[in-house]
Amino acid sequence: MESDKTDASDAPTAQANVANDRPETGSASVTPAGSERISLDAPATDGSDVHEFVLEDAGEGVKITSPETASAGQMAVVRSSTVKKTKRKTLRRTKRSGKRASEGPTATPIGKFLKEDDDIPTILAHMRKDLSSPPLQLRCLLAIERLVESDAANRNIVSQQNGIELIMESMTACKSNKDVQGSACWVISNLCRNRELNSKIVEKGCIDVVMEMFTTHSTVEHVQHACLATVCNLALNEGTLRKLVSVGVVSNVLRTIRDFPENEWIQYTAVQVLQNAANIGELCPMLMEAKTVPVVVQAMNSCADHDELLQSSLWIFSSLAFTGTNETRIELIECGVLPVIIRSIKECEGHHGVYFTGCSAIANVARADDAVDKIVEAEVVPILLDAIRACLDDPSILQIGCRALVLLLESRTARRQCKDLGCSKLCKKVLELFPEGPVAMEAKQALKLQKTKDKGCSLM
Repeated sequence: MESDKTDASDAPTAQANVANDRPETGSASVTPAGSERISLDAPATDGSDVHEFVLEDAGEGVKITSPETASAGQMAVVRSSTVKKTKRKTLRRTKRSGKRASEGPTATPIGKFLKEDDDIPTILAHMRKDLSSPPLQLRCLLAIERLVESDAANRNIVSQQNGIELIMESMTACKSNKDVQGSACWVISNLCRNRELNSKIVEKGCIDVVMEMFTTHSTVEHVQHACLATVCNLALNEGTLRKLVSVGVVSNVLRTIRDFPENEWIQYTAVQVLQNAANIGELCPMLMEAKTVPVVVQAMNSCADHDELLQSSLWIFSSLAFTGTNETRIELIECGVLPVIIRSIKECEGHHGVYFTGCSAIANVARADDAVDKIVEAEVVPILLDAIRACLDDPSILQIGCRALVLLLESRTARRQCKDLGCSKLCKKVLELFPEGPVAMEAKQALKLQKTKDKGCSLM
């Protein structure tokens, strides 16, 4: 749906590490597959949309890339739009008459202050009458939110009418009113989806206001969700994301995951923010130091049937392992990422995004020195083969799946498992479908390693 994405004309340019990037395969011990870009339109889980998977081989690790203007890690967050269906569970951001993150403000009769067909300038004029009146401000903000949620032109009108400054003034005047704060934050979140407005909102001091709201209303679920949504949409701009990180937004994001484990929308939106941060390589050491991984594992356990959250979480693991050191990859294993990776691939039947990010995470974690046997003992190989079998029409998943196999086949146990599970036959099938190119190269390497005797295996 249009309201679920940034406007094409306003979407930020994809950056090198943003979540518009799918992992690139490779390992120091494997011959690089070259620099060829593989693009695939894979059906979405409900058949109504497409995911475009792009794999660029850097020859060292796997970095996720995707050319979409508003893809996984740069998905604009809105409050009352329907989220893509999955085969397992349909999650919806409900309309204002129901719950969002929790019992947030609902649409109240507007006749006392406004008319149903009032436009943006009229509503802003009503706001200016009494900035200190929470009832007036709340009704006006709810009306503006309704008008800007799916209409880029209305967002621009708000800016042209000095509405951004007015909303900030309203938040300051009604600082103690959680409903006004939350609704104002949702309006700002929607305005941020226009790239030019994103920068303007930051210039007006929005970051400081949102950071204060995180603290002042730390126990109010709907306000915390609104703050997270605003941060997520502000982070569509890499420069803004860096500013947010510099003022400590990560600690607040992690806190919301810990404090509201049963709120799926808080969990999902918080993980999206972390995903955006993980796509900037320079920020990955800070994320590891902040103990991001165990908190993300917690979110995956709390929302085990939320496929999009699982995909974003796997993306984080892949990015951290790709950017990090050997110690980073060992820490990922020790934090329990392998069980949740395996469970996600196993249970998210037909979800190509989960398959891809899961295989990518395995491939990157498998680069850890002396850890391959431990990874194999976690029963990764059978799940990896299942993912490959399920995606024989998807070259990006086949390439990264076979690359992960190549890395794991260093293990004697993995070679025995592959023999028992018919891996050679599967690799030959892959070669029949893709006789040349990066996929074929990885499949041939996997076949070769399966024939290696148990005396040892060298990938060099």
